[in-house]
Amino acid sequence: MRKQIFLARAEGCIKAIHCPLFLFCMEVLGHSIEDSVSKKIWKPIRPARGGPGISQLLFADDLILFGEGTEKQVGVMEEIMSQFCHISEIYQHKEEEDS
Repeated sequence: MRKQIFLARAEGCIKAIHCPLFLFCMEVLGHSIEDSVSKKIWKPIRPARGGPGISQLLFADDLILFGEGTEKQVGVMEEIMSQFCHISEIYQHKEEEDS
């Protein structure tokens, strides 16, 4: 099967959110991805044979996801990002209510 690279952009998950809360949401996302990798649901890329797998790079407010280029893996990534957006929306609404 030929592998392809899928690029996606998730905008609007976190709009205006305070820095500590944003960092918490990103930490939860990182743990969700690592959990999927450890359960062998998410298949990270391996730049070198026998080397460590890379599933994500988290920057200040950017995210790059890496995975096997199959439709199944895209579905896994979409599911995790959907959960992330849902969680971040809950915290955004909670933060707005507390203001």
